[in-house]
Amino acid sequence: MELDQELEQDLTFRRFSPDKQNQIRQLVSYTTLLGLTGKDLISIGGRLERIEKIRVVKSNRTIAAQYMGQIQELWSNSRSYGRRFKYHLESGKEYQIETDHWMGIKVTNLTNKKEKKIVMQHYEVGNSYKSIMYIIALNVHYGHIEFDF
Repeated sequence: MELDQELEQDLTFRRFSPDKQNQIRQLVSYTTLLGLTGKDLISIGGRLERIEKIRVVKSNRTIAAQYMGQIQELWSNSRSYGRRFKYHLESGKEYQIETDHWMGIKVTNLTNKKEKKIVMQHYEVGNSYKSIMYIIALNVHYGHIEFDF
């Protein structure tokens, strides 16, 4: 099944830059030669995206695991907000972290009772009851949550 010359010239995709158009036409020709359809390409693309997401989640969980011993859950409900954690620093200082909405937290120094509100960055960690703990750990790792007050 080969594309006729006129149809091949009409294949332009606004999503891709002009210098990529020839490569896209070649991909379409090769796909047609193999007897694959657009649905087959979508299926292949979806699988590649899932594989990449799994790789990112595993990497993020590996990083977060280094901090999980410092995070202790104090109180929880079934929602993502209102959960409380205690974070133990190696220096002995302790901080309480309370989620006030999905990505917002309130950090309280338990020694001097100073508070700081922070909007955390989102990281792919998969679906788990501990997801918020993984996200807190990653925000600590990447410096978005600083315990300097």
